[in-house]
Amino acid sequence: MPDIAKGPTPAPTDRMPTPAKVAAILLGFLAALLLVNAVLGFLGMSGILDEFAEVARDRDVAFDRSAASTQLTALFTASAVLGLAAAVSCFLLARRRRAGRLLGIGCAGIQLSLAVFNAIGVGGFLNYTLLLIVLTTAILVMLFRNQTVDWLRKEPTS
Repeated sequence: MPDIAKGPTPAPTDRMPTPAKVAAILLGFLAALLLVNAVLGFLGMSGILDEFAEVARDRDVAFDRSAASTQLTALFTASAVLGLAAAVSCFLLARRRRAGRLLGIGCAGIQLSLAVFNAIGVGGFLNYTLLLIVLTTAILVMLFRNQTVDWLRKEPTS
């Protein structure tokens, strides 16, 4: 019979805190978004370039297909690299590695900067850009929470 006079037993201190769980889940979601964007972009590259060429022709604007292809390839490659880095960060954070937090901060910071610059360049917020801004801001907030930092500082008890 358990002794209930002492009160409830304290929760184990090496459990993953809620902000770290949320950050890991959001990093996984960010990774999925970026990787799907990259894959679909690479698969639909010729269609995207055809649409750009048609719009340029309708507006009587010169269009350099090879330059546009190079820019889109760089964009989709950056998306794929950031997506893979976010996936690695999610994995490392779930394994209680400090490098996961640092990599997550870097990925979210870079993606937040790109999303803000994209919004400025386009002249407004697209749905996808707004989603990325909210998502990366939430990741950064969760990774900078004291609970996450303190949990990563302590040595795991195995």
